[in-house]
Amino acid sequence: MLTHLIPIAMKKILITLSLFAITLGSMAQKHKEVGINFSSMDNFGLSYKTGGERAMWRFSTFVDGTALTTGTDADKIVQGASGLGAAIGFEFNRPLSGDLSFRWGSDLFANTTRETRTTMVNSRNVKEASIRNQRGFNLVLGLNYLMNEKFVLGFEVLPSVTYTIAKEKVPATLGNQQETNELFTAWSYGLNTNWLRLTAAFRF
Repeated sequence: MLTHLIPIAMKKILITLSLFAITLGSMAQKHKEVGINFSSMDNFGLSYKTGGERAMWRFSTFVDGTALTTGTDADKIVQGASGLGAAIGFEFNRPLSGDLSFRWGSDLFANTTRETRTTMVNSRNVKEASIRNQRGFNLVLGLNYLMNEKFVLGFEVLPSVTYTIAKEKVPATLGNQQETNELFTAWSYGLNTNWLRLTAAFRF
């Protein structure tokens, strides 16, 4: 049931983006913002916004990477991951009190992540690798604090719906003498730590 409804919801998001583009195009542009996004210590990116006081287009890119080594030399496990993504969307702003404002909107996003894992088994390295491509959309719910005329701090919660296509290379083992490639697809929705975002931006 969910997999049938999600494509319909994504079409509605595209229609909403188109209507927003027409509305924003008729507005006089008042300012732009360039900033840095942080979702965690290993997930960060750049953002660019343009529009008026109450409505803005938003564009962002993000990268992430992790590396972890566990075990001893005899049974060592080395894991790593790196990713790259981009998003386009819009947001509306509503003043709350003083320099604090509430913002809400939506993004369409795409990202690619490569993961590797090397395990020492019987004095030889067994290597596994996977590539994960994700497409989806997220809501934008957050707060903006205008420190002065030029600098803005923002916090966002980005609940998302995501479609994932993953290709995994499975190494040969005692039970499987040949290396194989497996393909997985899945829909997911919800919130994780990468969708809690802090932004520091320069306004001009």
